[in-house]
Amino acid sequence: MYQREFNKTLPRASRSTENAGFTLVELLIATVIVGIIAAFAVPSYSGYVDRSKMRSAQADLIALSVNIENAYQRLLAYPVITASEDLAAKYSGWRPTSENFTYSAVSTATAYTLTATGVGNFSGCTISINQNNVRSTSSCKFGSGDWI
Repeated sequence: MYQREFNKTLPRASRSTENAGFTLVELLIATVIVGIIAAFAVPSYSGYVDRSKMRSAQADLIALSVNIENAYQRLLAYPVITASEDLAAKYSGWRPTSENFTYSAVSTATAYTLTATGVGNFSGCTISINQNNVRSTSSCKFGSGDWI
């Protein structure tokens, strides 16, 4: 008896379980919408990540040029560097952060050129800077000769 009176006081929707949950059509529509959004977002995000890796390599080159310019201020000549030297060992104040590029430098007493060469997904990409702060990129996904 008590149960029958209790059910009379509850609204009909809370007593019924037939309206609970989502229909298959609603789930399919939601899945399609998420798929469409992902189709646009994933390539955009990967492009953003690639640009940030290139910027990291550019920042590494600038940091290395600061170390070389610092040596110039002390010696009044650029340190002579061959392409095969380990730059991180030679300049203890410089540590490259980008693992997608290898770094090299060629320097005489009056000039230098620093180069970051891409590896892996960045294969063929070359970023460089020289003593006159002339910056260039070539064969990179992003940038058309200018730094990004």
